[in-house]
Amino acid sequence: FYFWQKDKYLPAALMAFLLPLARPLGILLIVPILAQAIWKRWEGKSIFNSTWSITALFCGACLFGFGAYLLSMYLFTGSVWAGFDAQRSFVSGFSLSNLFHPIDWLMRNFIDTTLVAHDYLHSTIDRIVFAWVLIALVALYKYEDNTLWFYTLAMAVVPAFSGSFMSYSRYVVVLFPICILVARVLKGRIVFLLL
Repeated sequence: FYFWQKDKYLPAALMAFLLPLARPLGILLIVPILAQAIWKRWEGKSIFNSTWSITALFCGACLFGFGAYLLSMYLFTGSVWAGFDAQRSFVSGFSLSNLFHPIDWLMRNFIDTTLVAHDYLHSTIDRIVFAWVLIALVALYKYEDNTLWFYTLAMAVVPAFSGSFMSYSRYVVVLFPICILVARVLKGRIVFLLL
């Protein structure tokens, strides 16, 4: 995003390539890239400069990065889906198919569970962080660039809805637009910033 905003497209494309290679969830970078192009076309407002050729470059970089991830899985394990198949071994129950069963997700994570302060699957803290992120999404939509909003939406909602809330707080660490929002809200309020 930094390189993109500075119109340094090759370093931005390199980062877009590396993100899904480092972690498959990085493929979600396509969401803000496409949304920004559509939004800019529709309203003409964005701090990120993009033409359709730049959009294609970034999307292609993301797809090639994801392809490199799948290729590495194939070369080291014999299956392109080994990384996804391994998710079945974890107690978190992470699966993209969970996105299509929101009622089951709601029941499993909020109704049919006994919450504790913090543990792997029943963490009240992780659920509070999720609620905080949803509130921040509303404020981000109002006060920040829509490209950053789409990034935050994709990176916050997909990990939450595709499994349990296991380690959800760590997914929030990459949601830098929330940090920008907090900095804007706390600007000039040193006491709250220190708190």
